[in-house]
Amino acid sequence: MNNIQVNDSCVIIGNRVWINGEELPPCPSNGHNTTQINGKVYIDGYEYKKGKWRKTFKALWHLWF
Repeated sequence: MNNIQVNDSCVIIGNRVWINGEELPPCPSNGHNTTQINGKVYIDGYEYKKGKWRKTFKALWHLWF
């Protein structure tokens, strides 16, 4: 079963992510914990930054807290 989440401008189905109708590359994670702040997306400790999903401290912060 896929995890499906829909926010104002963000849709997440499994590891596929759309922001404002634009599909991003698949996230390395399944999207159990997602946060969207000021147009930035954080999924399970990954942040979409410069066209790639990267593990960042900021993304881990949103995962844990």
